[in-house]
Amino acid sequence: MTESSNERILMVGAGAVGQAYGYHLHQGGADVAFLVKEKYREETEAGFVLHRHRMFRRPDTFGFADFDVYTDYDEVEKVEWDQVWLCMSSTALRGEWLEDLCGRLGDATLVSLQPGIADVHRVEEVYDPTKVVFGLITLIAYGAPLPGEALPEGVAYFLPPLTPIPFSGRPERAARVAHALARGGCRATVDPKTPQLAAFGAATMNPAIAGLEVAGWSLERFRKTPALEIATAAAKEALQVVGMYHFAKVPLSARTLRRPEILGPGLALAPPLMPFDLEVYLEYHFTKVGDQTRQILADYIALGEAQGNPTRALRVLRRLLEPSEE
Repeated sequence: MTESSNERILMVGAGAVGQAYGYHLHQGGADVAFLVKEKYREETEAGFVLHRHRMFRRPDTFGFADFDVYTDYDEVEKVEWDQVWLCMSSTALRGEWLEDLCGRLGDATLVSLQPGIADVHRVEEVYDPTKVVFGLITLIAYGAPLPGEALPEGVAYFLPPLTPIPFSGRPERAARVAHALARGGCRATVDPKTPQLAAFGAATMNPAIAGLEVAGWSLERFRKTPALEIATAAAKEALQVVGMYHFAKVPLSARTLRRPEILGPGLALAPPLMPFDLEVYLEYHFTKVGDQTRQILADYIALGEAQGNPTRALRVLRRLLEPSEE
């Protein structure tokens, strides 16, 4: 692989995350393309409207249309791709389609952004692990406008300051992925512990999101009801599962956030710091990916039971979500 400022990069999926990262890869000089289902071809070919949120300023709105669109794996196979980014939820990663696609990618670096504890092995089962790079999503992206938000239709995203996206994998491949993104104005770094960081982050966040859903998506109710205690107890169990799975010590930050006396006040402080309505975003986004939250909790339970670790709080939290599925 040679150094190039115009690498060919395929984004699998054109949702909010794929659009935001695809734009910055394009800004860095990459030739970007999107692989979407046939029913989304016309919509994707029309281009995207993006809104980049900025702290204490109005969002910056711009268009993004300088890319190719593919809907057929045979056509994808004809191109020599440098990188292929998987931009979908953990649950969407399952299925025979991934193996079919991976068999057509040649020497491309496959970039996986999924947060589930089992996602690493799922990807490495169907693609050469030496060609896989794992990344931890650090941006917030969603379909705009949120309810009550005064933005034109499009995708809005926010790159939190001081939080570069970390990538891990073979050093030369991870470095090329990080460099391609950083060239386009999105901070990125190489960190060999990215899968562990992602797993510990998900083990902290997903129980909290589930608890928030149980509380009706109200941050205030979440802080003042048993949902907070249940969610932090479930996070403690999930972190223990992840620690044993990765043979790694739970980070101090994760051990701190699993305490209700820390998480509760932290949630109260977060909304004023966001350039959008955080509570509305959480409900909007995590309702859309609710199947992913449930699948990740189920994975913790299954793995924890196999390890002989406690999963009582995780099972309680998972059952509390069931009424919303009826």
